Amino acid sequence: MHQSEKFYRMPAFVTLSVSDIARSIAWYQENLGFDLVYKIDGDEGQTMLAHLRYSKYADLLLAPTRNNIEGQRGLGAMLTFSIFDESVDRFAERLRNANWVFDGPVDRPWNTRELVVRDPDGYLLTFTQPLNTELDLDTVISNVHNRDMEH
Repeated sequence: MHQSEKFYRMPAFVTLSVSDIARSIAWYQENLGFDLVYKIDGDEGQTMLAHLRYSKYADLLLAPTRNNIEGQRGLGAMLTFSIFDESVDRFAERLRNANWVFDGPVDRPWNTRELVVRDPDGYLLTFTQPLNTELDLDTVISNVHNRDMEH
């Protein structure tokens, strides 16, 4: 990644509160192929913030849980990453090799192939790729509607 590509204004990003930031950084890199853009370490060497990127404009920040907040994380939220340069089947292969539980890949009626995985802190992540890039939005919506009418 070129230095000029590394830093840009991020129109949106999410920050996840994680219980073990070193474990999470490694998990995202090894199992999902995220790149570490940078990390900020505190005075005692502990990581205070890590910036990961799947692809341009698909940025994720990780921060250690503060104030000893315990409990389930990510309840009611799902992060979705669109894949254009590889297959969700490749994600499935990586996760299977790591003995990690996931759901999919499955073809959806809205013209995507999806895989859902829960990270070490319980956050749900969906990786989705288009099935047929030639279809326009009206056709996709019509196909979903027609499928629903059949069931």
